[in-house]
Amino acid sequence: MRNILHVMKLELLQISRMRSVLLILFVLPLLLIFVLGSALSSQFSANEYTPEQVKLAVYNQDTGMMKSILHQFFQSTKTQEILEVTNVDSEMELKNRIQAREVDGGLIIPATFSTEIMGGRTAGWTYVAGPSTSKNDMARMMLQAFTDQTTQSQAAAIVLGVNGTPTNSSNQKAESINAVKIGKLQDNLYEASSFQYYSCTMLIMFLLFGGMSSAISLLRERENKTLQRMIAAPVAVSHVILGKLLGATILSIMQGAIIIGFTGIVYGVDWGEHLLGVGLTVFFTVIASISLAAALAGILKSSKAVESIYSTIVFVMTFLSGGMVVFVGGELESAGKFTLNYWANGSVFRFMMGVDVNTAWHLLFVLMGIAGVLLLLAVRFSRRVGSIYE
Repeated sequence: MRNILHVMKLELLQISRMRSVLLILFVLPLLLIFVLGSALSSQFSANEYTPEQVKLAVYNQDTGMMKSILHQFFQSTKTQEILEVTNVDSEMELKNRIQAREVDGGLIIPATFSTEIMGGRTAGWTYVAGPSTSKNDMARMMLQAFTDQTTQSQAAAIVLGVNGTPTNSSNQKAESINAVKIGKLQDNLYEASSFQYYSCTMLIMFLLFGGMSSAISLLRERENKTLQRMIAAPVAVSHVILGKLLGATILSIMQGAIIIGFTGIVYGVDWGEHLLGVGLTVFFTVIASISLAAALAGILKSSKAVESIYSTIVFVMTFLSGGMVVFVGGELESAGKFTLNYWANGSVFRFMMGVDVNTAWHLLFVLMGIAGVLLLLAVRFSRRVGSIYE
């Protein structure tokens, strides 16, 4: 353990003396966030951005009071700007329409929906997701706003002693829901500021670049014949490798903390209330990036090759996940699901905006799994890295 800590300290000391590395890891991301956030702010205007309409199939088994209220909600002008609703007669028809891509998603409303709402309880309905993540997010947020408002209104009526009987007409209730719905959507993924968007995407991109430094450091020391002298101390090869990777991990975590803190204080970026989720996403992104770089180091055995291929991988992943194109969709969105950025950006962005937090945790858990697989690969190929120096 003492040897590992000693190597880690040497690694951090060595990196701290490399001004070019510190410039790239700490200054460049803050500069890019400022430039992109300022230059592309018009693309994030709530007045100019109009989300693509979502085609939604609805299978409604409920025959109670909420059926007419929900119908009015779907028929309102503001809802129809975002949701194009098609009623179907069975769950099978709903799923067939999604598979045929006739609709973007489906909603199955149980027969107990009105009973749940009238009792002031959270109504349980089922959303069947289609292929487009962005459209699924939009539909879910619209529907969540409806259930939140109706449940809160009915619960308040019960507390006030109205015995669960609505005091307003269906029209009044539907109008009230619409008013609150639009207010909720002012906080959704598509109403982020340009600085929030690029703070998120640049944070993840530069965390991935930070992981590359550990692999390059190992290979360059091998090429410069300095690592052999460290081993002659004597220090086990595994301790040298682990110490350097641990040093890179601490450096990347510091990098993430500085980007989040600086953008929050200087740029006024609101990182939201779920900082634990943001922090965990940063940590597992660091683990994934360092593991990927270490695995490449074991395969390629050349610092220039690792730097070239790893940089290309990061740039491609950033592009496919929307880090360079605002709210990427279509085929690129589907391809983006195979990138680290997709899961990390999606998690951080939702935690930051405070919307669809359950999905944010789901994305984080997937990222954890990917990081775990990459870590196993890094351990497997680190033996090959070690054999290079012996």
